[in-house]
Order: sequence, then C-alpha cells, then structure tokens
Amino acid sequence: MDFKFYNDTDTENLIGMVPFFLNGTDFNHDDSIAEYLTTNKEEAHYFCTHIRNDKLQRALSLILEIKKTRNIVWIVECKDEILSTIEYDFLKELSSKFKRNELLLVSAELKKEVTDDIVLSFPDYLIPYQYLHHNRSLIPFSFLDLPKNEIPTKEKKILSSARKYNPCRDSFYKTFLELGGESKYMNSLNEFRYFGVTASTMDNSNKTTNEFVADTETANYFKNKFSDIHNFTKIKGERMLWSEGDYYHELLEEYSKYYFSIVHETTPKDTFTDIPPTFLPNNIWPTGIYGLQFGEKTMLPMTSKSIFFVNSYSDIEKHLNKIGIETFSDIFDIEYDSLMLDDRSKKMFDIIDIVNNMSIEDIQKLYNREDVQEKLEKNYNYILYHRNKTNCRNDHLEFLKSLNEK
Repeated sequence: MDFKFYNDTDTENLIGMVPFFLNGTDFNHDDSIAEYLTTNKEEAHYFCTHIRNDKLQRALSLILEIKKTRNIVWIVECKDEILSTIEYDFLKELSSKFKRNELLLVSAELKKEVTDDIVLSFPDYLIPYQYLHHNRSLIPFSFLDLPKNEIPTKEKKILSSARKYNPCRDSFYKTFLELGGESKYMNSLNEFRYFGVTASTMDNSNKTTNEFVADTETANYFKNKFSDIHNFTKIKGERMLWSEGDYYHELLEEYSKYYFSIVHETTPKDTFTDIPPTFLPNNIWPTGIYGLQFGEKTMLPMTSKSIFFVNSYSDIEKHLNKIGIETFSDIFDIEYDSLMLDDRSKKMFDIIDIVNNMSIEDIQKLYNREDVQEKLEKNYNYILYHRNKTNCRNDHLEFLKSLNEK
C-alpha cells in the first residue's frame, strides 16, 4: 500500500497541510518523509486539513470533486483542543458524504465514545503526539537530555499548581481553603498555587493578550492573598508562547523536587463559561458532546517521575489507564475517579492529608516500593516513546495500513 499525502506548496494551502504525524511538525519537513509526499492531487491518497480553517468549505468542494473519480481519505485534524459544537456539527454533516474509513479525525479527545457515532478517530493512544510535536516543546529535549546528576533531587511532598480557571480547579482550591489550607498545607515541603486566570483575549491591535482573574471567591482570594508569592508575570501567555521550551523546562525542574503532584487537567472549554464563571453540566457527554481531555499537565509529573492524582471530570484516570498510562489512587486505596467537582476534591484531600502527615522517610519508602517504581518507569518510558518522531510516524502509518486491509 502506498501512502501519498498531498503536500500543497501554494499559498492557498486548502488541503495540503503536511500531517504532523509524518515528521512531528506541521512545517519544515525533512527528507525522511519525502517518499510519502506528493504535489500531484491525482496521485495523492490522503488529504489533510485543520478543522479550524476558514477555508474548510472550499477544501470540502475540492475533495468531493476528486472523490467523484476515485477513493480518497480526508484526515481532519483538531490540533490541541477537542471539538466545539460547530466543529462537531460540521463533522456530522461530512460523515454522510464519506465511508467510515474515508473520513478520519485526529483530536485530543480522550473519550472516543463522544465522536465514534459520526467519525472514525485515530486511536486514542496516539493523542500524546499532538502535545509533544507540532513544533512544540511541552516536554523539551533540554530536560530529557539532562544527565541524571543534573536533575533536581526529590526532597518535597506535594506540588499543586493551576494557571487557568476551570470548575474543577476552583472546586479543588475552594476545598483547600475550607479545610484550612494556609495553615494546614502551606509549608516548606508543599506548594499550592492557583492563579485562576481566564482564557486569553486579544486587544484592539491584535498583538497582545489580556488575561483576567476569574471572578470567583477562590480565585480572587488567591490573587489578593498570594500575589506577592505567585508570580503572575512568570505564567503569562506571552511567555509560554515565545519561550515555551524554557517555560516547561523550568516547570519540569520544579516538578522533579516533589514526590507527589496534583494534576489540574484541562476541561473542555464549552463545559463552562469564564464570564460569569459557570459550570455547564448538561454539556458533558453523554448529555452533551464534550468528553475528557489530557495533555502536558499529566505529562509533566510523568516526565519528572512523580506520583500524581488527576483533578478533572469523572473517569479521566480510567481512560488514561486505557491508553497505557499508570495512575496511583490505589496506593492509598482511596477511590475518587468516578466523582465530580466538590465530591472529587474532598476525596483527593483525604489523600493529601495522608501525604501531608507522612514523614519524608516514609514517603521515600513508599516511592521506592517496587510496584510504585514500576509505574513511574512505565510512565516515563511512555513519554520517551511518544516523544520519538519515528515511533510517531510508524504508529500512524500502521493504523492507516490496518484500515486499508479491512
């Protein structure tokens, strides 16, 4: 089976985006993928577009025209967020025009049940490739390549850090304050911070981003109480945008100092509003179309070999297990993954209480336990595997080959 992806070299770039999974980036492909690319529409087997493209309708017209004379596959890529309602409806409309294996979706959706009825998705174990490539440095090689003796030694207990507002994070830190967080948990061995910023917006010049603190009691409390400790400049969107590798390298060095991490995962943007901060429970699958999402926030403790617990919507750890990621709720025998918001937060603080009351010596014994070390190593190797562009390419091509054999 030949794999020829249409590589558009003109400025329109309607249907010629070089799929990131061929070379780990969208642009500047190297000679190693030359055999898979063609500038001839007539010999291409695959066409690829971003779903967030204002030219999608024009791309659709071109692809349907080609499809009149031969079978082709359209790969629709939702880069690093899961589908919006408009995008979902667009795919639903497309699904009537293509066979099941002729319209493929690449997205960060962890719960594939959400879109399975309308489109065939790439296997969810390939999701990490979206966050580790695309010209991105979310898990930078500058950290992965550090000699072992240059990686900070674990010496602290719990790190919990949330940059943006979402309902799960606000619930967690509301519980933190209700339980006497400042006096009970804030000490030299723990770090709990919550910036509570809302999504970035562009100013009138379209050049700079403006980030605001969500108008919740919890977010405002942290802003007023800890602004001298929590450096907002350090976490502003511009810094992440222009110095992404440095930003995440510093984060990984910090994570490496802690045995435990609370992961405050991204939640789909259409399951809540920023202004006013409101949770929209009817938008969550199966009532609504939005499922689960994970990205670099979970990968940071995986890379720093930390024990982590995920704060998000229910069943996220179950779905992480499905794609080969090890989780750790079993080490304290406390079940929280089936719970939502306040109930989940309270259970997670049962775990935090246990850790907070342990001595460093007892934590070291737990951390070095054989079963725990096996999980930590498996997660770290998962990152190394998915950070490798050759593995990325081979896995995706194998998936496409399997579709052609059916």
